[in-house]
Amino acid sequence: MDLSSKTLEHLRCDHRDALDKSGPKIARHKSIYDNLTSAEKSPYIPLHTEDMVYHGIRKCCEISSKGYPTDRSSSHISLLRPFSENEFDNGIPGNFNLLLKRMKNERVDWDASFNIRATPTHLQDPIWLFWLRDVLSSFPSMLKKAGIYSAIYVSQFSYTRNINVFKAFLERWSPDTNTFHASYGELGFSLWDLHRISGLPILGEFYEEYAPTNDILYSNKISSTCCALFGIYANNNSKKLGHWTSYFVEPSEDSFQRRQNISNDVYLAGFLASWLSGFVLPHSSNSNEVRPSTFVVASKMARGSIFSLAVPVLACLSML
Repeated sequence: MDLSSKTLEHLRCDHRDALDKSGPKIARHKSIYDNLTSAEKSPYIPLHTEDMVYHGIRKCCEISSKGYPTDRSSSHISLLRPFSENEFDNGIPGNFNLLLKRMKNERVDWDASFNIRATPTHLQDPIWLFWLRDVLSSFPSMLKKAGIYSAIYVSQFSYTRNINVFKAFLERWSPDTNTFHASYGELGFSLWDLHRISGLPILGEFYEEYAPTNDILYSNKISSTCCALFGIYANNNSKKLGHWTSYFVEPSEDSFQRRQNISNDVYLAGFLASWLSGFVLPHSSNSNEVRPSTFVVASKMARGSIFSLAVPVLACLSML
């Protein structure tokens, strides 16, 4: 009998029954949701929060080849309402650092000039949308192997941005705990939530952006696809995503077409580099530029490697 078998036998003989047939027991905190009555659990928003919720319709739009939005579907949703001078939720527990409390104490309201930055123009550019859809139709098996097919698919749509919902999240967000605080408890945004919403993988290799040194770049440690991307980047006068796209896709009589001198691996990796730079993890300072630090990861993803993209995206959201 080996050591592990002896350990299991000892635990089974323990009168405290530390290990039974179902495995070890792990203590869990009781969920706030478990404390709600059956009436409060439907429709997923407790009844006593109706003062901070209004109902609306969410529309999902698709950008056509000519750059015009087309409604694809709509669904009924319940949304948080922003704070006003006549409304304040006194039921928020604890002494948390919330914008909502500061607005109430200082008797201030939102300025009319407050707005949300629009979607980057290159994401609505017909030539980039052609590239995206061509990649989806040409490399579905490789994208599914890398776990990003669904995430790329949803990036072709435009989504309605509700300024009131955004204000409500800002008012109830605590930068100290990275959670939202409402009258019925503390709410967080988990990796699983992000995965279900965006389709980004949770598991996989650690995502890291870096540019390899020349001695590594021209060695057998870096793939030829990655070297080709650095060559394109070095020979391109502009680093803008629009110019980067035009190196892989060219206009045709009716629409666009793929350039014939680009191999499949480079074509796919080039798109993934632009997708990572402009959609998944855009930087505020250069959101409209392709980042060479994404080339190593993009080249590996083009061969089917899975990276845990949801982790850095959630980290960026928490730092906003």
